[in-house]
Amino acid sequence: MGYLYAFASSIFIAVANISAKEALRHEHSMEFSVFAGVIAFFIMLPFAPWVDFGINYYYLGIIYFSSAFAAFGFFFFSRALIHMDVSVVIPLANISIIFTAVFGIIVLGEWLSLPKFFGIGLIVIGAYLMEINHGHLDWIYPFREFYHSRYLHYLFFGSVAISVAAIFDRVALKEVDVISFMFFSHVFLAANCLLIYIFLHKEPVRKAIEEAKSSLGWALSFSVSRLISAFLFAYAISLIYVSLAYALKRMSTLVSVFLAGRIFNEKHIEWKIFASLLMVAGAMFIVL
Repeated sequence: MGYLYAFASSIFIAVANISAKEALRHEHSMEFSVFAGVIAFFIMLPFAPWVDFGINYYYLGIIYFSSAFAAFGFFFFSRALIHMDVSVVIPLANISIIFTAVFGIIVLGEWLSLPKFFGIGLIVIGAYLMEINHGHLDWIYPFREFYHSRYLHYLFFGSVAISVAAIFDRVALKEVDVISFMFFSHVFLAANCLLIYIFLHKEPVRKAIEEAKSSLGWALSFSVSRLISAFLFAYAISLIYVSLAYALKRMSTLVSVFLAGRIFNEKHIEWKIFASLLMVAGAMFIVL
């Protein structure tokens, strides 16, 4: 059952990715981030009776900093997703696992083996192929594209922020149960999204929620799918090796690319699936 839970988790992540793209076709990234964060907070409220409110303040601080980086990562990711194809953004987001591995070395002393370095190489090659200029033999095009595209910069910064959040998560989950961790992380995530909105826009939060109402269905689909995925993944890692669960969850990349081609008619899907396969394989080498 653990394998089934992990695979189902990847399906719901893919649904969340498609829902986010649909919502962002109608709303600005900041409004969507606030709305999705608030929805996730209210969805988590019924789980309050099972939450350990006596968590050590040190670990509460760890969860808060994790949610802060996650909020920035979500904001940058949303900015990239507005202007780029799902079939490009989601596979390229796999580079976050490289940053997580690097931060793991620096912070946790988790040294990489030779297969993990090979996995990093596969992800880099996949990312390069993802950005290649189709129809033109121009090998330096991906580098020029990264240098000039601010949306790729958003994706890069978002991946770094998510990677830092993952390190904080790893520390917190050594001492905090899953339900309590998810509850506090979503409470803090909603609060941080609100703070970012107020700081950047200097407008009442009510205005952001009102403007995002037109995408309520998609925002709800995104938040619910992400939470279901998180719970399924938590059950998966309680039944099978964490590394296997992470590897199966990475299959969401392929599902997202396939759905993007079918729903949004995005171009060069076959090539993007090939590049995604390389990146997913690289991720598996790193986590296994």
